[in-house]
Amino acid sequence: MSTRALAFSREDGNRYPGFNQDQYVIHGLAEKRSMDSLIEEFDHLRNANVLMFAAMDNVMLERVGRWDTNEASVETIAYIIAGHELHHRKIISDRVLELL
Repeated sequence: MSTRALAFSREDGNRYPGFNQDQYVIHGLAEKRSMDSLIEEFDHLRNANVLMFAAMDNVMLERVGRWDTNEASVETIAYIIAGHELHHRKIISDRVLELL
């Protein structure tokens, strides 16, 4: 989603297709990585997203882009990303931490 937000904010003009998120998970090899490395990657990606959106002005945030059958403003995508983070934090809290 952050790639889409960046492209839409810069008026890229290309139509971005959807993707199969399950394939990303299957081929991500997370099970072979340490928890520390996953957390470090998460922190870096989150910080990169925060910096990216902070650098955008209101005009950029109001731009709208399309992918598949979806359409959203860049600002809306920022909220989607933030909500998705909360969703994953809940999953980690509910499923992963109880196993430790």
